[in-house]
Amino acid sequence: RVMLDGIGGDQLFQVSDIYLSDLFGSGHWIELARQWRVRGGDGIRGFWRSAVRPALPDGITHFIARARGMEPPRHHLHREPSYWTRWRFLESEGVLEREAAARPSLPRSSHVLGETHAYLRFPFYPRIFGTLCTFAEEEGVEMRSPLIDERVVRFAARRPWSERIDRQETKIVLRRAMHGLLPAHVLAPRPHRTGITSAYFLRQLRGPGRPLVEGMLKDPLLASLGMIDAPRFRHAWTQVLEHDNDELAARIFFTLQAELWMRAHMDVSSPGAA
Repeated sequence: RVMLDGIGGDQLFQVSDIYLSDLFGSGHWIELARQWRVRGGDGIRGFWRSAVRPALPDGITHFIARARGMEPPRHHLHREPSYWTRWRFLESEGVLEREAAARPSLPRSSHVLGETHAYLRFPFYPRIFGTLCTFAEEEGVEMRSPLIDERVVRFAARRPWSERIDRQETKIVLRRAMHGLLPAHVLAPRPHRTGITSAYFLRQLRGPGRPLVEGMLKDPLLASLGMIDAPRFRHAWTQVLEHDNDELAARIFFTLQAELWMRAHMDVSSPGAA
């Protein structure tokens, strides 16, 4: 059996709000104002964070940060470690340095193009996709990703941001390509997002996954190894139970995966296991 997946749809035909920074940097301020207004921008701070700061040279942003007594801003694709991760562990093991060394250089001419390169070249993504293919093969299913065909990738990488997003509509060029092939109501922009995987993920984590998480919370091996702060991790789980925060839930899930991996590779019953 063969299954066609949609990997590449988000990475190649959609873009985050970083496209606003390309508009600011290229002087297209009237279009920037139109996009910002329709997308419901979140005030001056949001405008600075999404449109202005990424477009400024590093020297300027670092000078502003020093003047305010703050750390220099990170790249917009950078993700800070979860707040329950112990910084002492990250520093002693050189985790952040190794992560930075593995990150490929990205095009600087366009933040939109840089984001596309990141999704295609950062080691995380091919590893995840490869693992998913392995899971499928174990069940007798061959996964294929038509949108990652080299011809499609080369085409998509050259297309302007306006074919990826316009106000609230995304994946515009994909919708146009399907005109006459799919019903009009399928291709029409949705008034709100439906059928999103993050909602399914939250339901499963809070439901069938809850005993697994809470079993780990009682005595996490990662805490005994000095990798995480157990009380902070328990607080994060409480937040996920009370609020629909799928990003926080995903971080908890990743920590759970690390915990299960450690338990599978260490004799946790041994007094000297840690």
